[in-house]
Amino acid sequence: RESRLKVGREVGADETINIRQDDPVKKINELTHGFGADVVVECSGNPRASAQAIDLIKKGGRIALVGIYQEPVSLNLNKVVQWNLSLAGGKAEGMWNLERAVPLMADGRIKAEPLITHIFPLDKINEAMETFVKRIGGA
Repeated sequence: RESRLKVGREVGADETINIRQDDPVKKINELTHGFGADVVVECSGNPRASAQAIDLIKKGGRIALVGIYQEPVSLNLNKVVQWNLSLAGGKAEGMWNLERAVPLMADGRIKAEPLITHIFPLDKINEAMETFVKRIGGA
């Protein structure tokens, strides 16, 4: 959605790509003059996106897979080996990340405001979850 691409630009993305309108591989090749991206972070958990990450990356590039997948995913590991790619998996949860993020937000190094779509009191947790799950109002 365009609203999410706009938020990406607001928090510092140099370029955003609407994959519903543009071919991401073609667009990345245009932006990098055919070299490919230095780093690809795949957060969606979509098997096509993780496979496509390998097509977006440059030789020697790094791919971070942080999406949660519903089932096993096939990747072109021949290209990973031949192009000397680095794959890393991880999940961004836990107290350690929160302890790092709060000071960065307090110092203004992370712009959190564009990421916040709604604020709910604790007694409205069910409404908050419904808003999130149904993506109401850009959530």
